[in-house]
Amino acid sequence: MSEAYGWGKFLFIPIPWFIDLGSRLMGINVYGVEGFYIPYFYAMSDQIGANISGLISSAKKKGHG
Repeated sequence: MSEAYGWGKFLFIPIPWFIDLGSRLMGINVYGVEGFYIPYFYAMSDQIGANISGLISSAKKKGHG
C-alpha cells in the first residue's frame, strides 16, 4: 500500500502544471479570482494521486479489479 501511495505522489505531481497551462491557454487569469482552483491542485495533487493509486492497489489485493 505504501508503494502505491508513493507512486501516486510521484505520478500526479505534474498534473497542476497541465491544469495551469490549459487555463492560461484558455485565457483565464490564473492570478485572479477566476483561477481560484489552481492553488488547490498545486497543494493537493500529490495527495489526490496517492489516494487514487492506494485505492486501486487495495482493490487489486482484495480481488475487485
